[in-house]
Amino acid sequence: MANNNNRPTYIGMREMDEITSNRAGIPALLAQLYSDHTQLLELLTALDHYLDRFQDCQSGAENLELLLAGLDYINTYPEKWHHPSESLLLEKLRERTTEKDIVDESLLAHNALVDQGKMCWQLFNSVANGCIVGRDQLVGCTRTFISEYRSHINQETAELFPHLLMVFGPDDWQEVERITPEISSALNKLMKQDYEQTREYVVSGMKREAAAENP
Repeated sequence: MANNNNRPTYIGMREMDEITSNRAGIPALLAQLYSDHTQLLELLTALDHYLDRFQDCQSGAENLELLLAGLDYINTYPEKWHHPSESLLLEKLRERTTEKDIVDESLLAHNALVDQGKMCWQLFNSVANGCIVGRDQLVGCTRTFISEYRSHINQETAELFPHLLMVFGPDDWQEVERITPEISSALNKLMKQDYEQTREYVVSGMKREAAAENP
């Protein structure tokens, strides 16, 4: 049921976990977006792990490959399969809330993070192709990107997702979900599966290394 209170509610990841674990009454689209956020945060943790190894000069060809794969995923998957639906929701929320600044900040961050992520990937790709790039520049750029992406996800999860649940009623969710398949149908499903496998590859690599270091 929609709520007339247009002030955003602030909650944490744990509380959102509890909400989405009980799928009854939770719109499927919002549950999927939250699941994406959870997986993106795990991917960012993996990037942090590989970046630590790179910074400590423990980086071999496989570590660099995993960094590039992780950056490719986070530059591509959200833009094709996450942000289109999320942006639809936020544009509709913007029409219904007095807290337009929070919505605008999130929408602008989508484009800014894409630019940052591409720059980080290009720098690491240059290293992979034998070019000389300063280690401090590489690490600094990517640390900033990871930190800002993590903050962006946490803000959306803690502020905007609960606000959507408060403001939107059943008709609102149905309207957005009617439009969403038109976006999804234009995407290559095999490509999406490939990127899901890429994420699993990057995250599992981190877990394997952690297990080897702490048997």
